[in-house]
Amino acid sequence: MVKKVSIENLLYLRVFALCMVVLRHSFAPFTGAWDTKIDFELNEFVSILGQYVSSISMPLYIFISGLLFSFLRNKLDKYPTMRILIKKKTKRLLIPYIVFAPLYILTFLTFDNVKEFIFHFWKGAGHLWFLTMIFFTFLVFYLLEEKFKNNFKLGFILVLLFFCFFPFYFYLRLGPFAQTLYYFPFFYIGYFFYFKHNIINKWLYNKKLILLCSHTIIFLITIYVQDKIVNDLFKSIFNGYMKLPLGILSICIIFSFFNDMQMSKNVTFNNLLNNISEKSYYIYIIHQPLLKLLYSSPFLLKIKPSWVISISFLSTLLLSLLFSSFIMKYKLGRKLIGA
Repeated sequence: MVKKVSIENLLYLRVFALCMVVLRHSFAPFTGAWDTKIDFELNEFVSILGQYVSSISMPLYIFISGLLFSFLRNKLDKYPTMRILIKKKTKRLLIPYIVFAPLYILTFLTFDNVKEFIFHFWKGAGHLWFLTMIFFTFLVFYLLEEKFKNNFKLGFILVLLFFCFFPFYFYLRLGPFAQTLYYFPFFYIGYFFYFKHNIINKWLYNKKLILLCSHTIIFLITIYVQDKIVNDLFKSIFNGYMKLPLGILSICIIFSFFNDMQMSKNVTFNNLLNNISEKSYYIYIIHQPLLKLLYSSPFLLKIKPSWVISISFLSTLLLSLLFSSFIMKYKLGRKLIGA
């Protein structure tokens, strides 16, 4: 039996995606991805596990943005004009970036002059790169939406071409434009998952195990091949290209799993999910600074990596939720993110 996309189940999916992003960042000190005040010992197994989480987290997070945008456009007729879209997304995305990015740069990044500060701001301050990337994604997609609807296959070919030239974009230091074109396929897929849900759900039905095995095999092959590549540039390009099939497969697996779920009848559990979902924006903004502060504690060096990651993930998620709840009580806090 093929089910229609359930917006209620998207609540689960959204919270899961957010948790995956926080979890992925919890691996960072053990993979060399972050510079921390104390030196954590790099751990190969933790690094591989972190890469596996990474193959799911951001593709899924961006996919949900496309899915919800499609719901708002096709179901609720939101954003009737480009002007309205730009106005709303500026309040929701650009203003928060302009406010929080300088604070992040001043606190966690190093720079010797104004030029370096501006470069950090343009490139994307830490995890806040997502805000500018998704802003330009909305704009680009809105301009091409009708063409994509009229010719889905041609649109997908165009999106793949955007993706395939990603090394060129980053070489030119195009900042959020480069990130937009790189992650655009996942937003595009999210849009058509809602728009073409009957066809896609029918194709995904009863294929979870096949998709999971395919994802795992491709991931293991990726790990094996990347270890054989000596040149760092070629390794980076190879890993970049492999994110597309891994991301698409992980999206299909997670989406089909959550779309088949029945909503829990536990009121407390559902209230918690709703609370996390409502505060997800601030949780995303707050979680990485909290993690960086947490990973400056020498005490963590005495604990096994698995425990450090678990404790850091859970405590950061909880603290982010508490801080977000406090901030959202105030009108300025809500206004700051266009809520």
